[in-house]
Amino acid sequence: MNLDFEEKFLLMLYFSEENNTLITRAMKLMFLFEQIFEIKSENELEFIAYDLGPFAKNFQINITPLITEELVGYREYCDSNLNYISESYYKEYFLNEKRKGEIKTILEKEYIPKKNYKYPIELIKFLTEIYTKTHLKDLIQLCYFLEPEFAQNSVIDEEVEYYNRSYNQKFILKAIFLLNENHLLKLFRNIEGALKIFDIKGNSIEKENFSLFVQEHLIPFRKESVINLNKVIETIDNISIRDPNKTYKFLKFRLLEIYSLINEEEINLRTIRLLLHYFFKSLTLQWPLNENNMKKFRNIIKDLKKNIQLISIKDDQPPLSIDYPLLKKELENEFQKKTIKKIKDRNEVGIQKEELGYKGDFLIDKKNLPNIFEEFSEEELEELISSEDTEDLADTPSEI
Repeated sequence: MNLDFEEKFLLMLYFSEENNTLITRAMKLMFLFEQIFEIKSENELEFIAYDLGPFAKNFQINITPLITEELVGYREYCDSNLNYISESYYKEYFLNEKRKGEIKTILEKEYIPKKNYKYPIELIKFLTEIYTKTHLKDLIQLCYFLEPEFAQNSVIDEEVEYYNRSYNQKFILKAIFLLNENHLLKLFRNIEGALKIFDIKGNSIEKENFSLFVQEHLIPFRKESVINLNKVIETIDNISIRDPNKTYKFLKFRLLEIYSLINEEEINLRTIRLLLHYFFKSLTLQWPLNENNMKKFRNIIKDLKKNIQLISIKDDQPPLSIDYPLLKKELENEFQKKTIKKIKDRNEVGIQKEELGYKGDFLIDKKNLPNIFEEFSEEELEELISSEDTEDLADTPSEI
């Protein structure tokens, strides 16, 4: 069952701090409800690209019945000394004080507990509470990145582009666990926009690999099939190949380790949420990793391993055993082969057979036996001979 505009707007005010909101925040939240997550209604808003991003031309028409019925009140401020609407202008909507108690009672009894409204109301509550008045610019940034065509006429596009993205990164990480399957798919409908929040931009060499990685994890949420581990591993293996700086090499190695040890039979939607959360949380770090971020990365990996079942590489493996006699024989044979090959090579350059003799099982090149005394000077030789004489004397039994 869908909620109409009036119901969505009243619920937004209900979950807002002090039950009020500025018009810009209200319009951007309604844009998320209707355009991104498709909580549709007959009297839905018609958005266009405008000065601050998505703007609904029929917003005022839709909200007028709420004002005339005294369900919603408003106040606006503008510097009267100016002949134009300045940045100081604002318009604020709030639950009408006269009927606030009545409105809250109706929402709490007839809407919030009803199963038919469960998921849309949970979404409205989640978005409204996370994007408070103090996070208006974060809200605008999210709208710009997820639906970039509505930012084409923006007068603050550069400001939003270079604005800190950490708050929206936290939103994505929370959304991965809190949104239902349908809403999660809609959030990642523009995967490139979501990746941009994590600084994976259009000119990033890894954008295609990361997009394919996320896309493969969304397939089970569409109930089309299970996750294809071979395809995921193949995608991971392509990371860092085209990047001469190997920026994400540590992420690649860890992903390969984890996905090669996953028990395929244990994979469910909860597991996939954990894997997506791990991936995006890793992207919140500054890459390539410095020492501090490396520590954070290790902690992220530890947290994942605590919450996901991996196959131990030690399982079902026999204890290591070595057949020492066989190994010794193999080494001796290999050494003999190499010795004979060296001698054959020398024969080819003029070493005569009579210059070769046998010593045990091995051929010895008599001519090329090294003279160890050539390594010492005459003074060193005298010292060496005298020390040997001294040792010989030490070994001779003394007379008693």
